[in-house]
Amino acid sequence: MSQLTLSQRSTMAGNGYFHQRLSSAIRKTANYWLNYAMDSVAKYNKAVQKRKLLARQIMQGMLPVGMQAYAEYLLSQYNENTPDLIGGNGIDAGQVSDAVLTDSSASTLTYDFFAGVETGDDTRAVTF
Repeated sequence: MSQLTLSQRSTMAGNGYFHQRLSSAIRKTANYWLNYAMDSVAKYNKAVQKRKLLARQIMQGMLPVGMQAYAEYLLSQYNENTPDLIGGNGIDAGQVSDAVLTDSSASTLTYDFFAGVETGDDTRAVTF
């Protein structure tokens, strides 16, 4: 199989159930960053600071963009030659898997994009 088609991306991005799944995935990622221990000097960097700030906003119900925009961006970043799709006839059939929503490079890139993480932030120290 090839990459997701534009129709697949559009259908998923506009699907309410997909939005619910994605919302759960975003909250899972936000929870990870809220609990991320900054137990070494190297972890006190701009990237972590930005991820933690977005995590607080998300857990307070304030995603800085609409779910449709977040979904569209994530799906535009997901460019696997063999997409990980849910099979069967269920409500989520044909949608990308939970692993794609939570543990893929596309989900990481999307979270970082909306957190405002820029190249080099992981080496920039946080100043107090």
